Amino acid sequence: MIRIPWGRGRAETRYLPAGRTAPGDLASEVARAAASPVITAVLRSIGSAAAVIDGNRQIVTLNGAYLELLGFQDPSEALGLRPGESLSCAHADEGPDGCGTGAACASCGLAAALLVSHRGGKVEERLCHLARRWDGRAEERAFRVRAAPLELDGAQGFQLVSFTDVTRDVQRAYVQRVLLHDLANLAVGLEGATGALDRGGAPGPAAADVQLLSHQLVAEVRLHRALLDGGAEGYVASRAAVGVAAALELARRAAAGHPAAAGKTVTVEPAAEGEEVVTDPVPLQHVLANMLVNALEATRPGGLVRLVALAGPESIAFRVWNAGAVPAAVAPRIFQRHFTTKPGEGRGQGTWSMKLFGEQLLGGRVGFSSAAGEGTWFELVLPRRAPARPA
Repeated sequence: MIRIPWGRGRAETRYLPAGRTAPGDLASEVARAAASPVITAVLRSIGSAAAVIDGNRQIVTLNGAYLELLGFQDPSEALGLRPGESLSCAHADEGPDGCGTGAACASCGLAAALLVSHRGGKVEERLCHLARRWDGRAEERAFRVRAAPLELDGAQGFQLVSFTDVTRDVQRAYVQRVLLHDLANLAVGLEGATGALDRGGAPGPAAADVQLLSHQLVAEVRLHRALLDGGAEGYVASRAAVGVAAALELARRAAAGHPAAAGKTVTVEPAAEGEEVVTDPVPLQHVLANMLVNALEATRPGGLVRLVALAGPESIAFRVWNAGAVPAAVAPRIFQRHFTTKPGEGRGQGTWSMKLFGEQLLGGRVGFSSAAGEGTWFELVLPRRAPARPA
């Protein structure tokens, strides 16, 4: 819990302050906004969904585009709600006082834009990745959010917030980057193995690495081509008996030539000899490689990454550990599509693709646990015999 000043009071919260406008005062604000020709003109002139919020971030008026975005018929359905609540954000009810007060709000582009705009008295624009529960289904959208200070009949503390849907642009950047990301990982491994061949000596292990990585490169291209053509539904998973120890060793060797592996140690702790899992080896290697590279990127030089397999009677758990901890503000969004703490559009594909491939293509379960002083585990749990088509 932290305390952040807002307006005249201080409220306990996990990010932005708690506290709501009294009903009578809110009704007065709504009436004043509706009667203001300036506010009306501003909302009509904006070419995107927009709303005016008060000092407690509650909507007092909105334009037709915002109403259409919400899917509401009556504007009064949105009045008094905070933006995340009106948009059905999946995290809006996680804080002590709704939108803006939960742990995930610290990594929300909308919340950050509102805070910076309010504190600095300036226009602030951010990218907001919205995971929403909408019409009985989960939906993920990306918005370019713009927050600006606004006066209402001389009263300060109000803000004008606009939303431009950039979901398709972000998805297009994602598709381009995720393909290059995975091909680059494999290509770097190939380059390292080829270098070993060039230095002469016994070519056995290096030649085997080249063959394995080349095969995986071709398989990855086929996988991504199927995903581009029809999404996860367009990919027909194969099924084969995969040796657990061999899968871990291939992941280790594929990551060994990656720049993130420089100066770091990867230990492999496979299950008992002879353990197998019936699954599609291509998405399996994709998930293992991404878990391993992510762990290496989060590990300092000289550090250790552990690659582990745990065999149970009905399942096999593939686990990757590193000593770092996932920040509390990032943890709720770790598998959210497009979300990333790194700069640049199209990022945030690694953990999201782990979830997609591990669960939708392999029929397994992907999760993680993280704590300061204990490190972070990412885990893929697969049934020993996957169904012909994951549900």
